[in-house]
Amino acid sequence: MAGRTYTRLTLVALAPSGNRDASEAILELLRERYGDALAARLPTGTEVKWHARIASDVIDFAALTLNNGGYLNGDAEHAAEWVAACCQAWLEILQARAVADAALAATVAKALGAGQDTGQDPEGGTDQGKRSFKRIDEL
Repeated sequence: MAGRTYTRLTLVALAPSGNRDASEAILELLRERYGDALAARLPTGTEVKWHARIASDVIDFAALTLNNGGYLNGDAEHAAEWVAACCQAWLEILQARAVADAALAATVAKALGAGQDTGQDPEGGTDQGKRSFKRIDEL
């Protein structure tokens, strides 16, 4: 996404169930496992914000931002090179240290608490994100 003064990449971790708590748990797992390695490999000047979700966003995400790289004051070629370098850094890190399915499943189960997520709220309707999020470091 390009703004007037920045270019931003977003990383959305979406759980197969679509559950918000599970998705946030996956994002937190990515931050814990890859955050330092990613920061070391990203282009100079990249701002990283994990859990960048604001009230109007449907799902949580990580934001990689290149300030002074927007359509008003930025260089399109430099912004394109930055995007490619950020994506390459992610791919290299993920390929070097893949998360085992069992570790991912355990992290999501722990974040959701005991029992299977049914997508239903306690009142019998569909879960519309009414539960509060649990971060891995709070578990």
